[in-house]
Formats: sequence, structure tokens, C-alpha cells
Amino acid sequence: LACQNHNQFTCSLSQTCRRTSEQFHIQYGSGSSSGHIDRDTVCFNSPNSGYCTDANQGFACVTSEPGNTFTNAAFDGILGMAWDSIAQDHIAQPMDQIFERPECAQKLFAFYLSRDGTTINGGELTLCGIDESRYTVAFCCLNL
Repeated sequence: LACQNHNQFTCSLSQTCRRTSEQFHIQYGSGSSSGHIDRDTVCFNSPNSGYCTDANQGFACVTSEPGNTFTNAAFDGILGMAWDSIAQDHIAQPMDQIFERPECAQKLFAFYLSRDGTTINGGELTLCGIDESRYTVAFCCLNL
């Protein structure tokens, strides 16, 4: 039911996607999901932005989602930003590849979260730097 309410990725519509036989199962606090791993280029913003992985980036394609945990979610998918060492099924995370690209000025990311819950755009993710227009007071950076 959740898939009917959301945009879906179709591997066959991508010129670079490779479907694999790798399977996954993830247990969340509020439910679970399972499916297979596809491999493709993952881009943030656009393919010309420089914020892309190579075509071997693995990601989970959910084919089973018991219950209604994600049925009315305001998002179409989840992208993990964990370290490779703790990533589900040891799939390398896209941020590692992006941070190694020459277009990436700084190996960091920042979130801007809107305080206005009524806006359609609840926030932003800035990659490889900080958007200085999004803060007015000093903040601290944490090494992770």
C-alpha cells in the first residue's frame, strides 16, 4: 500500500542501473522492510552538480513493507548517511564517494531545518560546505 502513495524508482528506466540478486531485510523500531539491492549512479541536485557517485553505488529497493509505517509518510525514500562500518549489509555510503570528488570543497554537510512547519520546503541539505545565509550566530562543528 505504501508504494501506491509514493514515487518509485524503476531500474529499467535508467541507462546505468544494474539489478542485482543481493537481498536485504531491515528491522526498524516501527516496522520492517525487505527487497533487493540495485546499483546505479546516485546524484544530489543534478548529474552536472558534481555531487554524484559512480555507477556502482548500491541502494536498497523495497519490495515488501508489512504494516502501514510508511503509507502516509511525506517522503518517498530514506538515504542513510552512516559510516560504511555500520551501514546495513555493508553497502558503501554515497557521501564517501562525493567527499572524494574534486568538486567537493570541504568534506562536510550541513542541515537547515525550517521553523515554519506550514511551508512546503521543510529544510535543506548542503553538501561539501555550509550555506552561510542560513545562520546568523556562530555554531560548532563536530567531527564524526
